[in-house]
Amino acid sequence: MKRHCFFASVALALLSSVGLASPMLAADQVPFKGTLEGSFTVIAVAPPAINRQLNATGNATQLGSFTYDFPHSVDRSVNPAIGQGYATFTAANGDQVFAYVTGQATPTTPGQLHVVETGEILGGTGRFQDASGDFVVDRTIDTVNLTTSGSFEGTIASSGAAKH
Repeated sequence: MKRHCFFASVALALLSSVGLASPMLAADQVPFKGTLEGSFTVIAVAPPAINRQLNATGNATQLGSFTYDFPHSVDRSVNPAIGQGYATFTAANGDQVFAYVTGQATPTTPGQLHVVETGEILGGTGRFQDASGDFVVDRTIDTVNLTTSGSFEGTIASSGAAKH
């Protein structure tokens, strides 16, 4: 009888701890959102692909003022055009967030594109070491002046934040 009660107590303790683990993990997720504005340079490659280098600045939760470095390739042989690349957000103190970004660009008016991109956070440096999360970028591109502006929104979690 004592053995049965002991196992029941252990089982109840395990179930209770599993129930507590999920809210603690969910609490680690915090909003990751902001705005950005920047310009492109074109890197020559064979059509229909194009390579672009986007350099932008912005302001965001968790980062404050930041720079955004996004070299990426775009396939214009499909409509909407699709692209992919690796982006780096760098906070004013030098901490970085790394992400793999994919998206598509749809013409809206002559010389304008609407871009929606999805980013998967792959880690970072400083307080973003071991960061994870995701975000969606919604922006416009002026294809004549090679400029862009928009916003992003998602969540980020980082065990590195507790170390700093």
